[in-house]
Amino acid sequence: IELFGEKLFAPILVGPVASQQDFHPDGELATARGASAAKATMIVSSRSSYPFDQISKHATTSALWYQIYAEDDLNPLNLRRAVDAGAKAVCVTVTDTGINWESVEQLRGLIDIPLLVKGILNATDAENVIDRGLDGIVVSNHGASVDQSHKSSIEALPAIAEAVQERVPILIDGSFRRGTDILKALALGARAVLVARPIMWGLSGYGATGVQTVLEILYNQLARSMAAAGRPKIPMIDRALVR
Repeated sequence: IELFGEKLFAPILVGPVASQQDFHPDGELATARGASAAKATMIVSSRSSYPFDQISKHATTSALWYQIYAEDDLNPLNLRRAVDAGAKAVCVTVTDTGINWESVEQLRGLIDIPLLVKGILNATDAENVIDRGLDGIVVSNHGASVDQSHKSSIEALPAIAEAVQERVPILIDGSFRRGTDILKALALGARAVLVARPIMWGLSGYGATGVQTVLEILYNQLARSMAAAGRPKIPMIDRALVR
């Protein structure tokens, strides 16, 4: 697939996870090596165990994005360092039910790379992303800590996709564990899926090799599911696959 002019090997990105040294001594450095070996874009948390510029040295063959929090991470210096170190896009996570759009818009003036809002759960906020000239949406409920109804991300996706009508890319995260899960998200309107927890399982057990292996398992599962559904190419995946 293609996102913001960059070609991705598959519609699967490594989602942001903070403090990855809690899982493996090499933390994000190993994740970057594994993601790079699997040709996957990695999204680096602003709360990572290592600075972005150090992590970037281990992502030799794939892109890195940078993730920050609207509430407390709007540090122009850290943002500039990530951009200077090669970040291809920035995801700003909004975690409260009343999004501070003014804070998000401030970021737009600080960077000239794509800016996505992570934490969108309804069509109204999706429209706000577009109206403010932002570049993409990540449908996410942060483990149901935001939406008190505990609506899952994939339940929110169809209405958001209907409202957006492909004006900006829609990505999604939240409990994606298998290739069939990813196929459903693509069918319901997502351009790509962020996977995080399974990546940390691989990192915990086997370091960079574990990260690479988890991604390759997901690629294989997705390809097999696409073939079984009679949709061997990404553009052929449509809403008819999900009832």
